[in-house]
Amino acid sequence: MELLARIVGPVHALAVGLPALETLLDALSAGPSAPWPTPPGLQAAVAISIGYMLVDSAQLLLRYDGAMVIHHALTLCVEVPFVFDFYPTYMTTHVMTSVFMSTELSTPFLHCSFILNRYGLDRDSTGTRWSGPAFLSHLMTLVTWFFTRVFAFLWLGVALYCRREDLSAAWFTTTQPLWASRFKMIHVNIFYVLLTLLNLQWQYKLIRLFLRGPHKKGRKRQ
Repeated sequence: MELLARIVGPVHALAVGLPALETLLDALSAGPSAPWPTPPGLQAAVAISIGYMLVDSAQLLLRYDGAMVIHHALTLCVEVPFVFDFYPTYMTTHVMTSVFMSTELSTPFLHCSFILNRYGLDRDSTGTRWSGPAFLSHLMTLVTWFFTRVFAFLWLGVALYCRREDLSAAWFTTTQPLWASRFKMIHVNIFYVLLTLLNLQWQYKLIRLFLRGPHKKGRKRQ
């Protein structure tokens, strides 16, 4: 069951990550202060993501793996409110969701690394160095992780700062209660900060893993 999930994972990553990446590239080309585009088909991509995460959470619970279930729950808390107009006052939230969803493009190589590790194909004949496929998989994980989870998030922080006055005017409107406006602002900023810090931490861990190489024979594999 776990192997099947690892095979389906990259399909889900491409299905939701590519539409999100298209929107992100449009926003990047426009600059941090320019009006952001409305992402086409984003709700459909999020609907696919919701279905995948619910099914994946079910099989994870069957295997008593609760950590990734928490990850899925946090991801849904970020994606769903923004895309399905829980906060309809400003288009920025849709682009934020595109930034969050484009991070899925770093996961296909993580799944490949897992499969190589599972079947003992992640090291060379000496057992002390990465095999060719494992080296390429880890390298691509580092590259895609940096661009989708570090660079994109730092750019988003700059963009949010550049349009902070517009955001404040859009969030604090007379058409909604003050508590709702404050909750919305806290939701956006808290999740952004938490996810950015987590991405930086895991970038550091991935670099260390890549440079250290596979564990020696007889020790538990990473």
